Amino acid sequence: MSITALIFFFVFSLIIIGMYIAIRRELMNPGLVVAIGIIGSTFMMMLTIKQMNATVSNFQAVFFGFLIGGTFSVIALVIAWYFHSNELRKHYDEG
Repeated sequence: MSITALIFFFVFSLIIIGMYIAIRRELMNPGLVVAIGIIGSTFMMMLTIKQMNATVSNFQAVFFGFLIGGTFSVIALVIAWYFHSNELRKHYDEG
């Protein structure tokens, strides 16, 4: 793995973590967080795949970038939303 691919993968992980924290703590509008997060993670995964193997076609990089980046984004968002909903439910029950 090249150093460039490692940097892109690191940025991908920061995007996923940032999305999780932003949803859990309501730092921004959830729709905006989802849009920026999915686009950013997909783009970073495309770049990572392309840098890891120069023989990968652009179509393959885009396809697997959407598949892997989108999947990890959706999983992180579902987990964050689940815990956020539980916190809200607990807050209203105690209220």
